[in-house]
Amino acid sequence: MPQVNSSHNQSVSETLECVSCGNIFSGNFCNQCGEKLLIQDEKTFKYFLRKTWRDVTLIDNKLFRTLKMILIRPGHLSSEIAKGKRVNYLSPVSLFFLGNLIYFLFPLFSTFNTQLSTQMSGLVYSEWFNIEERVQKKLASKEIKFEAFEKSFNESSYTNSKLMLVIIVPMFSVFLALFNYGRKEFYLEHLTYSYEFISVMLFSTVIGFGIFVSVFHWISFDILGIGLHISEFWVSWAVIGIAVVFIVSGVRRYYELGILRSLLVGTGLTVSYIFIVFLYRLILFEVTFFFN
Repeated sequence: MPQVNSSHNQSVSETLECVSCGNIFSGNFCNQCGEKLLIQDEKTFKYFLRKTWRDVTLIDNKLFRTLKMILIRPGHLSSEIAKGKRVNYLSPVSLFFLGNLIYFLFPLFSTFNTQLSTQMSGLVYSEWFNIEERVQKKLASKEIKFEAFEKSFNESSYTNSKLMLVIIVPMFSVFLALFNYGRKEFYLEHLTYSYEFISVMLFSTVIGFGIFVSVFHWISFDILGIGLHISEFWVSWAVIGIAVVFIVSGVRRYYELGILRSLLVGTGLTVSYIFIVFLYRLILFEVTFFFN
């Protein structure tokens, strides 16, 4: 990069050639590609520490501001993004992948994963797709015991459930577009809110609720020694309840709906979301089953 001996705030008036695109410019930034002029002060350790602290605190501020917004005012983040107000927040896409990364590294609560035993007989589609019979045929063809196959399947499903989570976003956005037909000009606007909603579910249920359940079990088993645990039945209904609250309030704010219509649309979208989760689990089974 071009270099000059000057303070960080001093403007450079001479004409320079950009090392990135070859454009002739004057000042501290290339007006063609945006490349910044490298000045002498930026090579000091003091500048490095100052810039690192500024970058970290900026990310922290953006993250906490964005999390607070999506949890307290669902739909408002997407509305702000749609208006072009993007500087002060993480985008819904960035927030989703951050939540997915946390879920991948610290899986406290496996909302989106399904064990083989549940896939075989515990879901509405288990009998429709003859899952138990197909598993038995594979065991016979591979000449392996069920326990060994189950262990391998569950380990693969555990990993695949995190990698495949992104497919829920476009599926939910299709239902958003259908239930709110004509209220947004572009499909991308529905996709933006879909990213926000799935991010809410990641941070509130998979991460937030996962921490709550982990702490509850730790106190119950290790501290009090009474052995109480939260059943999967109540966990499922809690997740559905959280989804209803965020969907209804989110679509009312983002799509500017009245109370009655937001309740009707929210109910339809909640049913759609439950359908999508079941479809996702079926796809998860088929992918995991195929590669095991």
